[in-house]
Amino acid sequence: MARVKSAWLWVLLALVLGGPFEPFDVYLPILEKVGTHKQLHQEFVQISVTADTQGNALPFQQTVMGFELPDAAQSNVYGYWIVPDGASNVAISAVVLAAADGEIVLYNSAVHSGLNERIWQYHDFVGPVAVSMPTELQSVGEFQLTQANAGDLVVLRFYRNGLDPTDTIDASVMVFGWLVTYTTEG
Repeated sequence: MARVKSAWLWVLLALVLGGPFEPFDVYLPILEKVGTHKQLHQEFVQISVTADTQGNALPFQQTVMGFELPDAAQSNVYGYWIVPDGASNVAISAVVLAAADGEIVLYNSAVHSGLNERIWQYHDFVGPVAVSMPTELQSVGEFQLTQANAGDLVVLRFYRNGLDPTDTIDASVMVFGWLVTYTTEG
């Protein structure tokens, strides 16, 4: 903080005194750095569509307020998000709760594109991967959203392959949505 104050003091002296100081444009980079900092944002994206591989809707469990991804089945949930202005370092993970300890085989992904671009031009994902799950609320399957621009429509998908032998959770997994974390210049 002291460094920022001294930078402002030198700029102020240069402006007021005029004197043997550098021209004002020399101080512009200092002013730009002093006035900017990164802000961390977190948003929760709700589930919009659910389906098993036969196209049937997944049940909503009111006791835990999440969508059920059953054992011994392949299930998907989908959500939608718009990339805000100035967003960078976008990380996306799913928020889930297992009814029993074990490993879940998951695939967490996003396709995105902007207006007047080829549809779903970009695809970012993690998986399929087996992830150890305790019976506590977890944020899993994190990946980075690449080449995202302000205004891009992002379609999120979380998939559980309960038929995979490495999926050892012999119970349902509840999914609530996605946690999207990003930074902006402020």
